[in-house]
Amino acid sequence: MNRLFKLLSILGPGWIVMMADIDAPSVFTALVSGSFYGLSLVWLLLVLIIPLYAVQETSARVSLVTGKGLGRLIKENFGSISSFSSISTMVIINSLGFVGEFAGIAAGGMIFHIPVWLSVFLAALLHTFVVLRGSYRKVEIILIYISAILLTFIISAIFSRPSIQALNTVMQIHLQDPHYLILILGNIGAVIMPWMIFYHGNALVDSGKGVENLREERIETLLGSIVSEILMVAIVFTSASLFFGRIDSSIDIISLARIFSPYAGTISPYIFAVGIIGAGLLSGIVISLSSAWSIGDYFNIPNSLNLRPSKAAIFYIFYMIEIIPSAIITVVFPDLINLMINAMVINTVLLPIPLYFLIKLSSDEGLMGIHRNTPKKKIILWLTFFLIIASILFTLTISL
Repeated sequence: MNRLFKLLSILGPGWIVMMADIDAPSVFTALVSGSFYGLSLVWLLLVLIIPLYAVQETSARVSLVTGKGLGRLIKENFGSISSFSSISTMVIINSLGFVGEFAGIAAGGMIFHIPVWLSVFLAALLHTFVVLRGSYRKVEIILIYISAILLTFIISAIFSRPSIQALNTVMQIHLQDPHYLILILGNIGAVIMPWMIFYHGNALVDSGKGVENLREERIETLLGSIVSEILMVAIVFTSASLFFGRIDSSIDIISLARIFSPYAGTISPYIFAVGIIGAGLLSGIVISLSSAWSIGDYFNIPNSLNLRPSKAAIFYIFYMIEIIPSAIITVVFPDLINLMINAMVINTVLLPIPLYFLIKLSSDEGLMGIHRNTPKKKIILWLTFFLIIASILFTLTISL
């Protein structure tokens, strides 16, 4: 355990953003993927390690070289309208994301028989408490320790016992099934999200890191990319083991919590519940920070965790109040699994907007100098960009 905490102590923004990638909507997307199609989407999750690393490494590199967050760079290089469009779409998605985080926390709490309202209230309280630590590093340490909770998904998978029927699905691909295609989009959106691009750069700026830290940030980001996708595979594995062929499209959060009851004699459901609560807490905080940092960049106002609330009042106020509508919605309408999956799909649809600006900025020799994209990196990034658009169009064509 001491070795684990020692390892965690040297991690930073790259690890945090990758672990926050496993948020509650991502978990439920993986759960639905496993319950409907067994292990047949595992191939996608493993392939997504490549674009996930490529995008986040680029985001980190741009901010380490320039010392600025993505929102500010877009405004300075492409104008206010472009900056507003990219940031506003992210904030809209973040609002849906908050509902998903609270819903996930509520579902995890229900497995422990904790009322929805109490789970949401405690989560909102912790969300506010964490950021008032007085420095970026203190907040970062808390987030890193919370991220360790997500490793319980691997333990949950170990305790799961998949059927032969579920194992046989690993090589099955259903490209003619519209629901399968929707889940492909959902899993892409669950892996690469607009707020991740904005958070990573701003966190590095707030941490005071510079281009001299590029190598260690690349290593950390690669490690986080691999671990996050291993966790997603573990969630799919757990779902395929427990739920494959046992639930239908009408499933909701309350039903999902209750469906664990036949396995109440095992440890897996409770370990899984701890994991999803941790995922919701970590991602909720990270998403809030991405919005608050980006809005500060757009309006050119103080937006650092190293500043006291009195010196960055708007930044802290927005961070704390933007979750309130989502918390209320979750308490009133807790059955939100379809909303969470749709939020992941919308993530995918809107991702090309900030991704386009990121690629253009990172390829600018005047801005990036020797750290601009190499031809190989350009190919990977533009291929990711166009494959996302192609997958959206293909899914729309099949679904209509």
